[in-house]
Amino acid sequence: MKVAVTHEAWQEPALLQQQRHSPAQAIPTLRQWQQSALMDFLRHSFPNRSDEDWKYTRVAQIADHDFAMPMESTSSVTPDLHFIPDAYRVVFVDGKFQTQWSHLPDFVVVAETLHQLKEIEWHEYLSFDTRYATPFSALNAALLTDGFFLLVPANGVLTKPIHFIYYQSAGETPLMHHARHFIIAKENSEFTIVEEYVGVGHYFNNIVMQIFVEKGATLTHYKIQHESRSAQHISNTLMMLGRDSSVFSYVVSLGGSLSRDNLSVNFQDENASCHLYGLYFPCGQQLMDHHTRIDHRVPNCFSQQQYKGIIADKGHAVFNGKIYVHPGAQKTSAYQNNKNLLLDSTAEVNTKPELEIYADDVKCTHGATVGQIDENALFYLRSRGIDEVFARRLLMRGFAEEILLNITQQTMIRYLRQKITQQLEVLS
Repeated sequence: MKVAVTHEAWQEPALLQQQRHSPAQAIPTLRQWQQSALMDFLRHSFPNRSDEDWKYTRVAQIADHDFAMPMESTSSVTPDLHFIPDAYRVVFVDGKFQTQWSHLPDFVVVAETLHQLKEIEWHEYLSFDTRYATPFSALNAALLTDGFFLLVPANGVLTKPIHFIYYQSAGETPLMHHARHFIIAKENSEFTIVEEYVGVGHYFNNIVMQIFVEKGATLTHYKIQHESRSAQHISNTLMMLGRDSSVFSYVVSLGGSLSRDNLSVNFQDENASCHLYGLYFPCGQQLMDHHTRIDHRVPNCFSQQQYKGIIADKGHAVFNGKIYVHPGAQKTSAYQNNKNLLLDSTAEVNTKPELEIYADDVKCTHGATVGQIDENALFYLRSRGIDEVFARRLLMRGFAEEILLNITQQTMIRYLRQKITQQLEVLS
């Protein structure tokens, strides 16, 4: 089902006008692709609550508002950015690549804008895969603003993480950004990328991230959503895993009034593995929705998911994780767990782990829990002279720490702990 769009900003004439401002229109290969994507969006429009995948997530914050496309700007914004120490950097401000703050090793292949990609690269990497398409990924394709292409060549190993920062400044008119980024890990490469979204004011970020992890490669991927509390954030991350490859994914959601994070993993060859971890902290009427889907298409692959949420003060969390084991995908091992901590009676969570299995020689489990702070543990801490606010904060930190303990990079543990500690102060 679709939302009946009444706001003229999302009807065909206005969207066609917006599409003319897309830099992708200058690329012949993309023009037809964009037109097809726009027709697909108009056919389906925005989802509503009769769509099972969007049952608990109202998108009226987006559908009922008018957002402008970013134009060429000569304004010099100096954002307050916090960089990971001793890391490579890729910085975008208001959708524009910032050379002065960015640096990468010479052997990494980059395209600062999608205009720099050759036509053969578009055909190889830019597939609009309807198996993973949502109305928002179609909208992203139709109104594509720009993006970044990063390729680590075969056998390339980066000892420092790449910190990818996407910053949005405040403006008179709320803007929407439809960026599509590509991360390519060639055979036997190994590196870490930290994808972080921050900003001020009211805006709409609609992101697609396509990740290709080839044979024997290992990618560690962090996604930190720390948008403005007035912003809407929709993200579709698509991961394609080759033979003997490994992915470690960490998603941390902190900001935005509405955020939806779709993470899809597709096993394309045998003996690959993925480990997905997530933390989310909605409060003050924030809605944070996380959907994962893992497609086990081939035998002998392993997947693990562990997502945890702390919800308070009219915050609303949604988790839906689906493990899909296709016919013939024997010897699959897949595990999924979701745990939630409600801090008060106004906090809300909807959790739905799912298994869909069409092979008989597999090991698959899933589970979900929803609870409150352990009063016995709280009493124990208070009896030793710790005040209630700090005691609650310690218990919340311990709950979140289970995810951080899976991280091996000390720099990232410190960086995430700092952000999570700040968020726990808000929650308590």
